[in-house]
Amino acid sequence: MAGEARVILENARLGADPEQKQSQSGQPYLSMRFAITPYRKNRQTNQYEDGETEWWQATEFDTRQMETYMRELHKGDSIRVEGVLNIRLYQDKQGQTQISREVRFAHISKNLPKAKQQQQGF
Repeated sequence: MAGEARVILENARLGADPEQKQSQSGQPYLSMRFAITPYRKNRQTNQYEDGETEWWQATEFDTRQMETYMRELHKGDSIRVEGVLNIRLYQDKQGQTQISREVRFAHISKNLPKAKQQQQGF
């Protein structure tokens, strides 16, 4: 992984429950889609504004991790994703250029609600 761009995405949201699939060679894997909505402070209004939502993909091939993610992660959960960044361009059916964002070799953890963090001393 030397020379590859690493990425850490905080406060992502799962767009659907993790989905177990099978590769063409028959290898099981878990597919997870999540979204990030960046926000910026508007200096004129002094208010924070949401940016455009970006959709990302993460894939897990380790069967033990797959079982944990299937059990613990659900649509709408706030997560933290860390791994190797993979971005590619492709043409959709209408001929428009689209961006595919993927995190390979991902480590995904569930964000604890603030009340729980304070209770546990985080």
